[in-house]
Amino acid sequence: MRRVPLILGLLLLLLAGAAATGWWYMAIGRHPFSGPFRHDFGEVAITGRAVTVEHTFSLRNRTDTPIVIENSRSGCGCAVAELSTDTVAPGESVEVRVALTLSNAGRKVTNVTLLLRDHDPLPLVVVATSIKETGLSASNDEVRLFPERTTPLLIFAEVQSTDEMPPPPEISATEGIDVTFVGWELLAPRRPEYKHAARWRGRTRVTLARETLDLDAHIRVELGDAEPLVVLAKLAHDAMHDPPTDRFPAESR
Repeated sequence: MRRVPLILGLLLLLLAGAAATGWWYMAIGRHPFSGPFRHDFGEVAITGRAVTVEHTFSLRNRTDTPIVIENSRSGCGCAVAELSTDTVAPGESVEVRVALTLSNAGRKVTNVTLLLRDHDPLPLVVVATSIKETGLSASNDEVRLFPERTTPLLIFAEVQSTDEMPPPPEISATEGIDVTFVGWELLAPRRPEYKHAARWRGRTRVTLARETLDLDAHIRVELGDAEPLVVLAKLAHDAMHDPPTDRFPAESR
């Protein structure tokens, strides 16, 4: 008899998980739409900053009355849904195109929920495992420079295929800006079982060799097949910006 509460508890957990993905509706026939309600994109290679994948769900009205879709709600800003119609006649189908944008390596699970008039909400679940061979980012989108002073700038590299240290990046800059690459430091090793890339931090020192800067001044960093990284360079000419030290942000804390 003691096993009965345990079994009931396990059943409740299973039903709760099924309800979260829309399978519950199909299992007991409560929901007016027929699915499937879940799609797995599998492994998706990210080239550049991000990649967008799409899938179209086809949902058929299996009732004898029209179904009105009042709205849709995304679980994150990375998922966007478009509907072919907002009123679905009996026996007819609605096409729901879901676009999922991926920018970071790893597994992504999210949903788009359809809000229906006179019916329970219907979650459509999308899953993807994104793989990024090489990615570049910086500690800031722009760097403030003082004439004839050195400013530290951190860049970050994510490498999917190896734990070996990346080669020095190719760095170019607007005339009057000198950039010296100091070296890489491993922040996190690869975790292939989770599709997580090795993460490296690169230290650079940026020096402004003149008193002025062009409006479009920038620093460009290139590494392997990653999309080039562009960091804007601005002149720090007022009291709002403290003169930099030659220490990196991580070392100053």
